Amino acid sequence: MVMVTVHIHFHMNIIGHGKMESQLEQNEWRIQVFELYEIIVNELYNSKTISALLFLIDNGRELSFLYNDIEYSITWKDKLLYLDNEKHDNLQMFDNAWELIENSKIEKYKFLEVWNDIKLLTLF
Repeated sequence: MVMVTVHIHFHMNIIGHGKMESQLEQNEWRIQVFELYEIIVNELYNSKTISALLFLIDNGRELSFLYNDIEYSITWKDKLLYLDNEKHDNLQMFDNAWELIENSKIEKYKFLEVWNDIKLLTLF
């Protein structure tokens, strides 16, 4: 990062414990968080890591994917996580992503047993 001294007038905000932070610093922080978030999304799509899936789902994201040409979805409703397929013949509910990954079934298999064969579609 290149630091440049510029004389500008900007709004100061007081944050936790009396620390003052400029609007410019807040915006830089938001950009860094957004960039980190994008890295995690890319990790999910490019490397298919379980840690990226856990983070994204537990932070409110939802996912659609294919397994054996059947579309599945992981969605949130009323603070519960649902795993369902396009046939709606095996709705499963969980408290969090960890529980879904450890206990859900896709067809007759555990989620982790088929994870490598899942084709990710859309992250909502």
